[in-house]
Amino acid sequence: MENERGAFADDRLPKDLPSVTDNRWLADTIEALVGYRFVDVTLLTTALTLPSWRTDAKAGTNNQRLEFLGDAVLGLLAAEHLYAHHADTDEGGLSVLRIQVANGRTLAEIARRMGLSGLMRVSKSEERSGGRDREGALADTLESLLGAIWLDGGCEAARAFFRRFLAGQFNADRMRAVLHADNPKGRLQERTQACDGSVPLYTLVASVGPDHHPQYRVRVSLSTGFAAEAEGASKRVAEAAAAQAALDALEAGETRLPSPTAAASP
Repeated sequence: MENERGAFADDRLPKDLPSVTDNRWLADTIEALVGYRFVDVTLLTTALTLPSWRTDAKAGTNNQRLEFLGDAVLGLLAAEHLYAHHADTDEGGLSVLRIQVANGRTLAEIARRMGLSGLMRVSKSEERSGGRDREGALADTLESLLGAIWLDGGCEAARAFFRRFLAGQFNADRMRAVLHADNPKGRLQERTQACDGSVPLYTLVASVGPDHHPQYRVRVSLSTGFAAEAEGASKRVAEAAAAQAALDALEAGETRLPSPTAAASP
């Protein structure tokens, strides 16, 4: 009879998890923790095995290949989620959101909340040095677990895991914050309009290089007469870089914007 794929369980997550004792207990515990029942338990134990464990054990394998797969799966599912829920965001904005929200620090926080730290298989030396709480190890283990679920249960199982543990990172408030932080043109315009109602002017200064790899230079000019220039592989990138240069100059005190009171005076 053909093996059935794994399935997500509806059981409540356990609050207190004992320390790792053996592979079977490890499998049972992690299955209860994430709500997913594996068919191939070796995929699960591999996902939780850091490279240092193999150094100590002299046998078996580690989670690096599963981490490679899980990273790609995470990128796919994040892109799918963003495409479906952010119809008004362009390709550049979607890319920024995917990179900034699904980063190592965020993944490590999720892994820590899930309790993966206490379930990872690490070497004695890494254990002594606090390696269980290392951000990179936690993020890699979470991605490895996602890769293992993809192999064991397929796309739908991986999507269910993503929705349960990762989709919450893509909430509206956080999306706006990320886009704002990565939108120097918008931030610069907010400042100029708040001061004197003006809008920064962007001018293409030059375009050099071959057709397949052009380089653009853009100047941004403010109402005060201040201007900053920057280059980029596209006009959009160059404009953003020029805006950031202007913001950096304002922060450094190299130029100033008129106060709202002065701008309003006749």
